[in-house]
Amino acid sequence: MMALSDTPRLTNHATTRAAQRNLSAHDLATVWMYGVLEYHTGVMVIFLGRRQLAEMPDGGRRYGHLEGTTMLIGDAQIITCYRNRRDGLKEMRHKEGYNRHTRRPLWAAA
Repeated sequence: MMALSDTPRLTNHATTRAAQRNLSAHDLATVWMYGVLEYHTGVMVIFLGRRQLAEMPDGGRRYGHLEGTTMLIGDAQIITCYRNRRDGLKEMRHKEGYNRHTRRPLWAAA
């Protein structure tokens, strides 16, 4: 669990996205404190899922609306934030497979 005072600042993009998704600074601080931390492609990803909500002091009843909230953090700034209740971190943990049967551009035909 991370301290509330350590919450990184938001970029302009993250501020816009948080407003569009109705996420307050307190909501983002809650995700920062209770979320799961992982590293993907050079950025820190913090995800707050159902399991993390259940571990909160009140069982997460006050913060149920934050289920699936994800923050991407790079260079000590929150780059963006979004919600994905359905897939969670599953989407990020598995890289898409390489497709060797992709179509070649016409100019590359040999």
